[in-house]
Amino acid sequence: YKHGKPWVNEKGEVIWPWFRVWIACIVRSQTFESLMGVMILANVALIVYETNADAACYPEFLNDLASCPHASGKMFWTFVSNVVLQVIYTTECAARGYAER
Repeated sequence: YKHGKPWVNEKGEVIWPWFRVWIACIVRSQTFESLMGVMILANVALIVYETNADAACYPEFLNDLASCPHASGKMFWTFVSNVVLQVIYTTECAARGYAER
């Protein structure tokens, strides 16, 4: 697309539905890209936190991680955070798939 707007044809006419154009404008924006970058960094921080929490269980709970009071699986907020991040990533993927198909 030489003019950067795939929803406009060579004659300058909008050829996509308004909703698809709106979604495309969002997912192609620098603000959205930056926000998704922040989400990825937050996810990395969560992974590091969970790994450190599980590492605190060793070697004492080596054969029984479920009994460890520090296990990341026992922290409800980490479960909720992972689900929220997965919903965000899935929504982004669906929006990009719809806009860029």
